[in-house]
Amino acid sequence: MIMTTPDLGGKEAFWDILGFHVTQTNYAYQVIPVLVAVWLLANLEKFFHKKLPSAVDFTFTPLLSVMITGFLTFTVIGPVMLVVSDAITNAIVWLYNTTGAFGMGLFGGTYSLIVMTGLHQSFPAIETQLLSAYNNNGTGFGDYIFVVASMANVAQGAATLAVYFLTKNAKTKGLSSS
Repeated sequence: MIMTTPDLGGKEAFWDILGFHVTQTNYAYQVIPVLVAVWLLANLEKFFHKKLPSAVDFTFTPLLSVMITGFLTFTVIGPVMLVVSDAITNAIVWLYNTTGAFGMGLFGGTYSLIVMTGLHQSFPAIETQLLSAYNNNGTGFGDYIFVVASMANVAQGAATLAVYFLTKNAKTKGLSSS
């Protein structure tokens, strides 16, 4: 809970963890830090299952895995992956501002891959920033990410309809209509 609302952890703007000053940030709508943390947790658990004797494996594998992952998530993974998330946001904004419709067509073409990885969950935070900038000072162009995402979804629907009407194979026709 402290990762999504750092105000619960206290009044300071940073944590002092073993001499490291770690900036408190809001991880709501952040997907990339969670993906990396879960990957690390899974690999640590496999490692400890192999290395620890069976007498202590049941107790110490989850304990060590969660403690190490939690510490590294707050001190390394979270701050670094937050920078990566911001870079992705800036890349999408740059793509729109620089290339316009061509860039958004490219973004729409890759949107299905973004959905498959779960990274589309970070777009509401990006949209909120874009709408806030447009509303507060008139800069930016407001909502364009979800417009492109909607077009990508409509294109997928149109492709399945085309397969339904053009295919002769009954099994393929059934799959395209489901």
